[in-house]
Amino acid sequence: MRLNLIYFFPVILLISLIIGGCNEELYDPSDEGKALVYIRKAYQDGLHSKAIESARMFQLKHPYTNSNMEVDLLIADSYFEMQEYLEAAIHYERFVKLYPKHPKKPYALYRIGMTHWRQAPKAIDRDQAFAQKALTVWKGLVENYPESSEASTVKSFIKEGELRILGSKRFIASFYCRQKVWHSCAQKATEIMTEFKHYPSYKKEALQLIEKSYREMAKLKKKEETGTGKLEKNTYFRKYSSRELDEMAEETRKKLAEL
Repeated sequence: MRLNLIYFFPVILLISLIIGGCNEELYDPSDEGKALVYIRKAYQDGLHSKAIESARMFQLKHPYTNSNMEVDLLIADSYFEMQEYLEAAIHYERFVKLYPKHPKKPYALYRIGMTHWRQAPKAIDRDQAFAQKALTVWKGLVENYPESSEASTVKSFIKEGELRILGSKRFIASFYCRQKVWHSCAQKATEIMTEFKHYPSYKKEALQLIEKSYREMAKLKKKEETGTGKLEKNTYFRKYSSRELDEMAEETRKKLAEL
């Protein structure tokens, strides 16, 4: 009996596959309405590769239909859900460029920022270029579409991103100071002062780093002037004399005293 089952099993499996195949809906891109329903369903069912493939066939069959606006966005969304963020960003940006007045433009901008955000590391000792890209897109979204639901959504991400980037710059500035690379320490601390004015609690720390850097560079410059040492090469601050660097440090000290 067991032997008979072994022989019949492949036959049963083949019949099941045939029946299943007959039940599966065939995709026909020539019928625009049915094809759109098919693409939407594939996306909703999580069959994102299938949705993209079907959407491509649809666009080849119907290159001039207005439905391509929806299809373009479905392609971008499918790549996003597949975590293929580079491809997703390309397609969202294409959507924004092709349909600049489309009501879904704020959504596309939100998703462009999110493709960068998803790739941004949380650790402050890592490069925050992706976080910066996300913030650039989202700040533009808030400025140009302040009443959109997407603008409300990204505000908390913007604050989190700013604090992450600020933390990274603080980490780098402190690292340069510990390594006694004073010109880089001063430059990073100045960036904090310039870019994060709306976070006054970090102003004192940045000014302290700037003052210390100026004073240390003044000492090195003085040694260079007397022939007993050198200031770092290729630094913007080489053009200043030791007296000027001391004056810059004193001006910074006065700002600290005013806090």
